[in-house]
Amino acid sequence: MKLIWVCWATANKAHSGTCTRTHLRRGLLKNEQQLILGIQAAMWTHVTRHLKDIQVAIFPRLLAVAEQGWAVRERRNYNDFSQRLQGQFKRLDNLGISYWKPPQK
Repeated sequence: MKLIWVCWATANKAHSGTCTRTHLRRGLLKNEQQLILGIQAAMWTHVTRHLKDIQVAIFPRLLAVAEQGWAVRERRNYNDFSQRLQGQFKRLDNLGISYWKPPQK
């Protein structure tokens, strides 16, 4: 089992969710699993100065995050996702979005 980042969040009117306590550990306890509301993909832009650099840093990672958030756990398949991801590169090209390109085999 992989290490996971755990964040306990509190919701209020001022913030959609604020981490109050974080740490790494292996897996969630059963009572914690039902508390998961969704997933998050953060991008700290203080290390990137140009839109192209930001795009390369988040794409295609953001597509993988969306896959994790939407796909039913039992149906997640890396090989299937990798094949479908190939079609998304053309879409990103058409939209003028820069992205990290995997090395050619």
